This record gives sequence, C-alpha cells and structure tokens, in this order.
Amino acid sequence: MIFLLAPALLLFSSVRLGDTCKTGRDKLTGRTVFLTYDVEPEYEGGIAALSRSLSKIVSYPDSLISGEIDTRYSVSFIVEANGKISAGRAIHGSSKQIGNQILKAVKSCRWHPGKCNGKNVPTLYTYSTIIELREN
Repeated sequence: MIFLLAPALLLFSSVRLGDTCKTGRDKLTGRTVFLTYDVEPEYEGGIAALSRSLSKIVSYPDSLISGEIDTRYSVSFIVEANGKISAGRAIHGSSKQIGNQILKAVKSCRWHPGKCNGKNVPTLYTYSTIIELREN
C-alpha cells in the first residue's frame, strides 16, 4: 500500500484580523508567545510546498491500520521570530508516531514568522491535516 496525504489540507489558527496581538504562556515551554498576530506565520513556499514535504516524509505504517483509522492529525508548535520551529507537540490524532512525522515535515523547511505591529514575533501555531489512505 502507498499512503498519500489528502491534497486538501486544513489550517487552523487562533488569529482574527483586526484583533490586538495577544500573548500567553506556552504550556510546554512556559515561554511567553503570541497567540494572535497581524500577519500569520507561513510555510516557505506555501501550502503546496508543505503538502509535498508531508507526502515525502509521512507514511501510515501497516501496524497502525486496525479497526477504525484516525486520519485527522493536529500539531502545535512555536514559529520563532527567525522562522525556525520549536516546542512541537501532537495535539490530535491516535498515533504519536504519525504526529512526530508531521512535526518532522513541518520542521524541514523555514517558515516566515508571524508579525505583530510590523515586528517578527514568536507565535504559537496549530497545523491540522487529513491523511488520505490509498492503495496502489
């Protein structure tokens, strides 16, 4: 079996345009990060590049295919002010292994950081995707 990611990826974030940039404490690191921002962090190359990275890196092992398959996964991480990723964690999905693969893909390329008042800022970001299982 070959496993591909669904071409339609879902992105969720806690930003609404027009909000004042708000900060909060990241529960994993204890650091203060931006929870809302003026400009959303973006994967360098956009969604198409992220989709290609995920397709190359993420595979759903046969050992995990039993009964009901959870194909929705969400990861959360900090996009640092320099565009690097830190403090990644899987927040939704039945397999930690798949969550870690998604985080590896997310970290494989630079991100454009979020901005608040024209300045690059560390932002807490959540990325969600649906894995589509296909047979040859």
